[in-house]
Amino acid sequence: MTKPSTTANQFATAVANIDALVQLRHGIGDLTFFPRKIVGSQLAGQVRSSFRGRGMDFEEVRHYQAGDDVRSIDWRVTARTETPHTKVFREERERPVLVIADLRRAMLFGSKRLKASTVCELATALAWAGIDKNDRVGALLFGPQQQITVRPRRSHHNVLQLIHGLHDLCSQLPGADSNKFTLAKLLEEGRRIAHPGTSLFVISDFHDIDNASREHLYTLTRHCDLTLCQVFDPLERQLPPAGTYPIVSNGERRLLNTRSRQLQQRCSALFDDHNKQLQKLAAQLGMGLLRVSTDDSVVQLLRSHYSKQRRRA
Repeated sequence: MTKPSTTANQFATAVANIDALVQLRHGIGDLTFFPRKIVGSQLAGQVRSSFRGRGMDFEEVRHYQAGDDVRSIDWRVTARTETPHTKVFREERERPVLVIADLRRAMLFGSKRLKASTVCELATALAWAGIDKNDRVGALLFGPQQQITVRPRRSHHNVLQLIHGLHDLCSQLPGADSNKFTLAKLLEEGRRIAHPGTSLFVISDFHDIDNASREHLYTLTRHCDLTLCQVFDPLERQLPPAGTYPIVSNGERRLLNTRSRQLQQRCSALFDDHNKQLQKLAAQLGMGLLRVSTDDSVVQLLRSHYSKQRRRA
């Protein structure tokens, strides 16, 4: 079955709007990402870890033990109990944010807007949110034939570099006729870049997930706080009502006949099966799974999952 793509006059929307992506920084002020895993990095930062020592956050008072730093003795508690007690602090650790954005040929698909546009907005919003919390932010961007690496840094210029990278890769989509990279290759590159304790977001439709991809995900979840961001279009979930629709596929105009009930059921079954596989995998590996429709407002969706008010609730 040929997958419907877009009408020809929508190809221009594949190119990311730089000004719109820059403006996303004003809508993510209350987003915060809380890592579910222990942070193993030895660098200082703004995220609490399981390492105990002389840090910024007070943890507890306990009985003095041989080898404890005498400078940490709590003299008030010691005088009151007549037993030496020491203060224990929880050290801070850095939590860099790394975004892997999939802008391969499958992203040139959509009904009201393209998957590529959603990928760009989501990657940019996550990057701005990380910079807003003073985290180091980096990215791995994959187009049909080109890879762009943005090394993690704590700089607004890094996000601007990411935005321009997204724009360049989107510009290549309409003319691309093949993919150089597989999902497994994207994740393999993520393993090379992501350090322990990284908050890692993989943005893709995961249409070519395979056993090699699952192995890379398993390794990444051992050291990183991993979230899969699944981008999909409503047409993948349910074809339009019975009728004949003009589409563009592989640069050619065609007609899609949706009068076949069997075709409708087959498309829905394929979509549901793919979702169940991702959900099962996320549950097995302890990953986050964020499903993003091309109809969704990316900022509102992120606020509903990562806002401070949501976290307190």
